[in-house]
Amino acid sequence: SGYSKDIRGLPRCFAIEKTRTLIGKYIKSHVRLDDPDTIQSKHAKVTYEILQNKGKFVLYPLGEATVMMNGKMVSPAGVTLKNGDIVSIGSAELVFFIRDVHEDHL
Repeated sequence: SGYSKDIRGLPRCFAIEKTRTLIGKYIKSHVRLDDPDTIQSKHAKVTYEILQNKGKFVLYPLGEATVMMNGKMVSPAGVTLKNGDIVSIGSAELVFFIRDVHEDHL
């Protein structure tokens, strides 16, 4: 979780620690991006879903919000995130990374 007042400033890391992560300028967003001109209060969400015994992170735009991943618009049906995907939300650009917790214990 984290907060970014100046999204055009230094890069920041936001840990996804919940099965549903809200992204936007809403004060209670898990990933708060404060740009009133390009980011909606509840702009997007990332969910952790399990399908066929495999977990995956899925990105969804909310409402009429525009969300891009790797230069392509994300449909309301969502898109599965992979390591290194670049997500554009308003003026913010986020890079998605997955850290395998099992690697930490090898």
